[in-house]
Amino acid sequence: MIDNSRVVLENGIEYDVVEKIESNQQAYIYLVNPKEMEDICIRKEIEENGKTYLVGLDNQEEVNLALKLFAEKNQTEEN
Repeated sequence: MIDNSRVVLENGIEYDVVEKIESNQQAYIYLVNPKEMEDICIRKEIEENGKTYLVGLDNQEEVNLALKLFAEKNQTEEN
């Protein structure tokens, strides 16, 4: 399980874990580069051979789902 506050991705850049959202037995990890706050990415958590990895999303549909989950969880009410 990915629960660190910081991870290093395949590009060698460190990212802070902003959020982890689970849906339909899939965990999505939302990341931001603390040195460049506009550099954000989403990965999914997979377990293989007893180890946990972060991998890219499969397609645009999965990206849209992950973005929707994040928006729904972090909704704010407007006055």
